[in-house]
Amino acid sequence: MMQDFLIPFIAISIAELGDKTQIASGLFATQYNPWLVLLGVLSAMTLLSIRALLVGKFIFTKINKNRHNNCGPAFHNDRHI
Repeated sequence: MMQDFLIPFIAISIAELGDKTQIASGLFATQYNPWLVLLGVLSAMTLLSIRALLVGKFIFTKINKNRHNNCGPAFHNDRHI
C-alpha cells in the first residue's frame, strides 16, 4: 500500500522539478500572501489531478482487456481503484 503512494509521489516530484507552475507560484508569492498562494496552488493541482484520474479511469474501462496486455506494465494491473 505504501508503494502505491511512494512510486507516483517520487515520479511526479522528479518530473515536476522546476516546472512553470513552481516559477509562477514563486512570482505570485512575491506579490501576494504566500500562504494563500500555496492554498490556491494546492487546490488547483488537486482538482486537476482528480480530473486526470477520473478521465484516465474512464478511458481505461473503455479499452479492450486484450489491449491492456499489449500496453505494458503501466496498464496491466489486476488491482482496481
